[in-house]
Amino acid sequence: MKSKSGWQNRIVGYGDADPSSLIANPQNYRRHPTAQANALTGSLNELGWIQDVLVNRTTGRMIDGHLRVEQALAHGEKSVPVKYVELSEAEERLALATLDPITYMAETDAAALASLLEGVNTGDAALQELLANMGSWASVEAPHESEASAIEEQPPRAPDGYVPDTVWPTNNDYGIPLLDLNMQAVALDEPVLIWGSVSRTTAHRGTWLFYTNDYRYEALWRDPGAPVRTQCLTCAEPNFSAYTNMPFAVALWSIYRKRWIARFWQSQGIRIVADLNVGENWATLNTSGIPAGWKAFSTRGYVSRLDATHREYAIAQRIAGDGVTPLFVVYGGNAAVRDECKRMGWQWIPERMDVANEVGWING
Repeated sequence: MKSKSGWQNRIVGYGDADPSSLIANPQNYRRHPTAQANALTGSLNELGWIQDVLVNRTTGRMIDGHLRVEQALAHGEKSVPVKYVELSEAEERLALATLDPITYMAETDAAALASLLEGVNTGDAALQELLANMGSWASVEAPHESEASAIEEQPPRAPDGYVPDTVWPTNNDYGIPLLDLNMQAVALDEPVLIWGSVSRTTAHRGTWLFYTNDYRYEALWRDPGAPVRTQCLTCAEPNFSAYTNMPFAVALWSIYRKRWIARFWQSQGIRIVADLNVGENWATLNTSGIPAGWKAFSTRGYVSRLDATHREYAIAQRIAGDGVTPLFVVYGGNAAVRDECKRMGWQWIPERMDVANEVGWING
C-alpha cells in the first residue's frame, strides 16, 4: 500500500496477543538492566499500555517491545497490544538494527525538558529516580551570554572535517597511540556533559564524557574535531565497545580508535581521561598506550558489574604507581553504585544523556 507521500505502509494490522505466544527475536541486541525494568513496570502501573509491541507477521518474531513482553509475563498479564507489520527477513534485520538508534539521534532542548518536568509527578520510586536523573541533566545551565560570546570569538582549534594524517608515537606492537602524560586530566572541569546530550555546536568549557551508543562514535572517527570546536577543556576517551565475546581484531580496532582520537584531542589542547570500560579479557590490551604514571581514568557504572569496577580501579592504581591515588570517575548506575563510589572515594557522575538508554523510555 502506498501512502500519499509514496512511502509504502508496512503496517498490516493491530490486535491483542497472549505474551507467551510472542517470539523473541534472536538477533535482538538490546539488553535491559534492572533499573529499566523497574521504571517500565512503574510506567505500566501508573499509565497502563500506551505503546504496543511490534511484530513481523512474516516471521512471527518481535522487532520491538521485548522488555514489555518480559514484564507482562513476569506480572501474569494475559494480553498485550500488538502492531503487526509485514517485512522480509532482511528488512526485519534492518528495522531491528535501526529502530532504537534513530530514536536516540534526537537531541534535547534542556530548557524544554526542565519545563516539562516541572509538571510531572509520580508515586513510583523507580520512575521518580528516572525523573530525578533527568532533572540533573536538564539543570545543566548554558554558558552566560557574555561567556558564550567570548568562547565563540575564539578561533576554532580544528575546522569541520579536519582529520590529520598522523601516526602517533606508540609503546606497543599494535601501534596503539601512546597518550601524552603531560596532557592528562587532573580533575573534571564543570559542567560535565554526555556527548550528544546537547547540540554539538554548543560552546562547552567543561568536560565531555562518551558513554553512549556506539553509532555516535562513528561520526567522531570521521570528524574527531567536533568536540574540539566546542572549546571544551577535558574529555574522557570515547568508549568504543569491546565486549568479552568480540573477536580480538574487533576489540583491537575499538581500543586503537579511542586512543587515536584521545591523542589527537591532546594535540589540540584537551586534557584526557583514559577509559577502562572493556570486557575483562581485553583489560590488558586496553592498557596499551596508557603510560606509567597516568592518573586519570573513567568507566561505566552498573550495579551488576561492581566487581569489574573494582578490577578496573586496581588497574588504575597499578598504572598510577605506588602511593598515588588516581582520579577514578564512574558514570551512571543506581544508588548502590553511588554509595560504593562514596565508600571507595571514587567520583560518581549521575546519568544524564543515557537515562533513555539504560533506564528506559516510558513504556519502552
